[in-house]
Amino acid sequence: MTTRRPGSARATPSNILISAPQDKQIPLFELLSEHGWTPNTPGFYGDVLLPQVVKNPLLLKWFLDHGANPNLGAQRDSRDRLGPSDAKSCAALEAAAAHADLSTEFDRARIPVMEELVKRGADVNQKLESRYMEPRWAVKLAVMAGAVERVGWLLERGADPERKCIGFSAREYAEKLGSEEMKKVMEEGTRART
Repeated sequence: MTTRRPGSARATPSNILISAPQDKQIPLFELLSEHGWTPNTPGFYGDVLLPQVVKNPLLLKWFLDHGANPNLGAQRDSRDRLGPSDAKSCAALEAAAAHADLSTEFDRARIPVMEELVKRGADVNQKLESRYMEPRWAVKLAVMAGAVERVGWLLERGADPERKCIGFSAREYAEKLGSEEMKKVMEEGTRART
């Protein structure tokens, strides 16, 4: 699949997510897998699709059941267009933690996604390495999204709210800009760590 036209082969899987109807996506990924593609096959600059499918439970399950590694992600420095993935990424867990929707129901619905990623090896304290100024830990992304349930879940599993990035730790961000409920969850989680 990748020997003739590596550029088009790398673009095809992401085009399925963008263009194919949802009911055709899994059959198309299955067809690609019959020809050597896996969920860990890198796209351009090592990018993989798992972070993009965390919002779709059926696709997420298919990807994980077919060996998707939750620690793979795009290259931090975009050094090699046709190169490998970064093996110490936390992009999938961050995508699950950061997705903003202020309903408690949606917030709780993301927890099984994060749970599955952690069960498959994602680290709640893995730092996003990037040359850009951006939050670097899943717990801070969840705080910034106002995701109280996800923050509590991450703290219960050992996420460190004291790690700083872009000036504030997750705890400091919650204290300054979080809701009263967020402040309470953060206080309880911080207290439980000591």
